[in-house]
Amino acid sequence: MKIPSIITAVTGLALIGSMALVPGNLTAQEPHPRIHQAICQLEAAKQTLQQHTAHDFHGHRVAAIGKIDEAINQLHIGLQQAGR
Repeated sequence: MKIPSIITAVTGLALIGSMALVPGNLTAQEPHPRIHQAICQLEAAKQTLQQHTAHDFHGHRVAAIGKIDEAINQLHIGLQQAGR
């Protein structure tokens, strides 16, 4: 599996997980609850990749972890900018 495929799969799973929220479970205090959920899903995906060290996928696992870190960082920046 090539790195774009891994990143697409992990990001897709995170977004699907965030969309699975039931509207009644969304907290009224959070202005962007689905972004917070996406961050949680990305962190879970990263943890899964970090725990499965038996397969490196020719360096793509480590690269995917780096891309997940970048995505989490961008989401945090977006939330900071939205709060201004």
